[in-house]
Amino acid sequence: AGTLSTEDYITCLDSSYSGLIDVTDSNMYASVVRTGFNISSTSELVRIKTDSVSLNTNFKNWMAGVSIGAKLLHGQEAILSAYGLGTQAITVAAPGVAKFTAADITGNLSRYAVKYDSTTGQFVVPTSGFTQCQINVCLQWTGGGSIFVSVRKNGLDQGFTSTANGLLNLSLSLFNLVKDDILVVWVVPTGATATFNSGQQQFFQITGSTF
Repeated sequence: AGTLSTEDYITCLDSSYSGLIDVTDSNMYASVVRTGFNISSTSELVRIKTDSVSLNTNFKNWMAGVSIGAKLLHGQEAILSAYGLGTQAITVAAPGVAKFTAADITGNLSRYAVKYDSTTGQFVVPTSGFTQCQINVCLQWTGGGSIFVSVRKNGLDQGFTSTANGLLNLSLSLFNLVKDDILVVWVVPTGATATFNSGQQQFFQITGSTF
């Protein structure tokens, strides 16, 4: 994994190598946050696998920090925790995306926070893709009558629920997400304008795995 002075970086120079590099038991460590690639390979066939304690949080780019074509394999990890809707309102005439105002950038979540755009409400799947994602949404609002809420991938509903009591929770699993897939929380009020309460905790959370 490089020389002593650069031991927080993996380089694979064999362009024909199609094997597995297994990073386990915290044997890759960075004392400061890395801002560039963590892994460089001239082979698009190589796979780098890590357990939950290796490639610590200073590997900020972690999954996204793989250059050329190598793919980093990992189990379920925290991907996104977006929260807060201010006083956003969505009308019957103009249903739309719930645009959460902030994304948690602490710990492991710093690796993917940049993939969420609070202006558009979109989470864009990174280069690594995800074999599986678990998604949880919580919304609280006043008005709007019964509302319909779904998680959309590339504009198509993947799972939905509805309620009229001002509190809604939606959980679902998605499989085989690829680079540049777009996920949003889609809201359709049926009775009147739904106004989300700025004082309440509301969130869009994702955990994901690449194997």
